[in-house]
Amino acid sequence: DNDSSNNNNAPATSRSPYKRDVDYDGENHMSVIFQIYGSVWPTVLPWCIATMLVAVTVWALRAHDIVDLTIASSTGHSFMSILVSFLIVTRTTITYNRFMEARQHLADLYRNSREIVHYTCVLTSQNTSNKAKQ
Repeated sequence: DNDSSNNNNAPATSRSPYKRDVDYDGENHMSVIFQIYGSVWPTVLPWCIATMLVAVTVWALRAHDIVDLTIASSTGHSFMSILVSFLIVTRTTITYNRFMEARQHLADLYRNSREIVHYTCVLTSQNTSNKAKQ
């Protein structure tokens, strides 16, 4: 109960976990790349480090002739090309759907604006006062 009263006093921007303002300096590209707040780095960096450690381990095992875990054939590249093409097509479809949704919203906005003008003309056509003429 006490927590709910604290949330009611909070500003509207802090109540929503999805709305965040991100400030950045457009002149300093390195600060934009390495910023933490509003970035995916905290989520992605551990996976990058884990992938790097696996790659270094595979290289070290091969370099010391312990075991060769590399793929000599082009099977891996064929599989990755299919995976990447699927991801590109999926992302393109998502982007196109967002564009079409925004286009529909813009068309609705224009239609509603025209309706407002029509209603205003119809509802004020009989008014001949000085205020209406201004």
